[in-house]
Amino acid sequence: MKVQQKIILISFGIVLLLGALAAAGSGSVKAGDFLMILGMVGFFAGLLQLIVGLFLLAKTDKRYAQGFLMSGGLLMLIGFATCTANFSMNVH
Repeated sequence: MKVQQKIILISFGIVLLLGALAAAGSGSVKAGDFLMILGMVGFFAGLLQLIVGLFLLAKTDKRYAQGFLMSGGLLMLIGFATCTANFSMNVH
């Protein structure tokens, strides 16, 4: 398995764990609330990983930077989609 794939899998596991812990810490949580919390954690973790990936571009080994940038982009995309999918559209 490549380094980039390992970084993506590990970061998705961490986001799932942090999202579950955040949802469990907030008391009784409905399914929609859990997905909203998970989406927010995923989006902001992706943003953090993009920043780390940009700093890692200065190193000579670009594999880690590629992994963090890919993981950050995917987490932001999935987190944003998860958050916006929970909003109900009440258009009259």
